[in-house]
Amino acid sequence: MWDQDSGKFWTGTLDDGITPNKSVIPVDIQAWALLALREDAGKYLAALSFAESHLKTSNGFDFNEDRDGTWYEGTAQMASAYFAMGRCKQSDELIKFLSSVQDSSGGMLAADVDGLTTGFDWQYFKRLHVGATAWMILAQEGVNPFWPQEIHRRMPGSASSASGYVFYPNFPNPFNQLTVFQYALPHPVKVSIRLFDVLGRQIRTLVEENQETGNKCVEWEATDDDNRPISSGAYFYRVEIVDSDDPGDRLSRVGKVILLK
Repeated sequence: MWDQDSGKFWTGTLDDGITPNKSVIPVDIQAWALLALREDAGKYLAALSFAESHLKTSNGFDFNEDRDGTWYEGTAQMASAYFAMGRCKQSDELIKFLSSVQDSSGGMLAADVDGLTTGFDWQYFKRLHVGATAWMILAQEGVNPFWPQEIHRRMPGSASSASGYVFYPNFPNPFNQLTVFQYALPHPVKVSIRLFDVLGRQIRTLVEENQETGNKCVEWEATDDDNRPISSGAYFYRVEIVDSDDPGDRLSRVGKVILLK
C-alpha cells in the first residue's frame, strides 16, 4: 500500500484487510514493490529515498527502522531494485559490499549480527541463509524474479548474441526527463551507443569506448552532445557491441525513443 505523503510503501494491512499496518516498515516492500510494478514503478521512486533515509546502515540496509544491524537479504533486494530502476552505481556499490562479506562457501549470511530484529515475531542471525544467497545471485545477474517469463536476459524487445551480449530496451519509453539503457557484457568488448533524429542526424554519443564485463546502465537526459536540451519527438538509437579480437562477434540494434515534455 502506497503512502503518498511520506513516499513509502506500507507492509500491508491489518486483519480487516483495509487498515494499513503501520507498526513495521520493512525495506523489502520498498524494493519488492518497485520490482513488481516494473514499467509503472517510476511514480514510486520515492520509496528508494525513503529506504536510504530510514533503513540504511553504514554499508547496506536493515530490515526495519531501528537499524540494529545489516540485513544482507534486504540489501541484495535493494541492489536488484536499484538496477531495475536504472541506478547502476548504487546497485554496484551494494553488490561490491555484499561480495566483501560473502562466506567462503559462496553463500550469504542472513545478517551481520545475531538477533537482528524485524518488528515481527522473528529475528535473523549471523548464519548462512538461502534467501540472502538467492537474492545475492539475482542482484549479480540483474534478474527481476517478479517477472520470471521476462527475466533480464529475455525481456521483450531485448537483443542478444550467441556470445551472450544482451541489450535491453530503454526504460521508460516514452520518457519525460531521463531514460536508461541497460546491457550485459560477458567479457570485455567495445560498445557504441548513438542517438539520431528522424532525419538521421546524429545528436548524441552516449557511449564510445571499451568496457569491462558486467551489467551496465547508461542514462540519457534528453540533451545533445553540447548538453543542450532537445525538443519533444521521436529519436532513434543505434547500438554496436563488438569483440575487438573477433569483429565478427557482435550485437547490433536500432530502436526508437519517444521524448514527451
